[in-house]
Amino acid sequence: MTSNYHLPHPEDRLPGAKEIGQHAHTLIATNEARKKGFDDALLLNAHGQVAGGPSANFFFELEDTLYTAPEGHIFPGITRATIIQMAQEIGYTVVETHFKPEEVRGTDAAFFTSTSHEIQGIVSLDGVPFQKEWEDTMGFNLLLRYRKAAREQALPLGII
Repeated sequence: MTSNYHLPHPEDRLPGAKEIGQHAHTLIATNEARKKGFDDALLLNAHGQVAGGPSANFFFELEDTLYTAPEGHIFPGITRATIIQMAQEIGYTVVETHFKPEEVRGTDAAFFTSTSHEIQGIVSLDGVPFQKEWEDTMGFNLLLRYRKAAREQALPLGII
């Protein structure tokens, strides 16, 4: 669900830094969502535009294009950068732009990216389901490619 809590304005924090204080906002947003029967929260920036999920970057799909928020009001995650690079390498169009939650609801698909969750599909936003089945999305295809690349890059056991 779209949270009532916003991420701090970028001028009020260190750009690109993971700050403990910022995680407090995400915990509050997640608790708010769970109390209302949702799995997780979608946080907005100070201008009411989508910033991401709790400790995750957000992407949505519409008509064979991936959209994600630009750097500035979001944390520029490593997984986010990897997914953008992989998407472009296989020919997906990726647009970094500002957008509001109402522009996302009911689109083709959406997903979060983070180091801990890799790529996690989202079923609905604010109770409005996304149109495609997860297995039919660009996000799912990227998840499969991401996991394959991670396995290929993994160090053999015992090597540090």
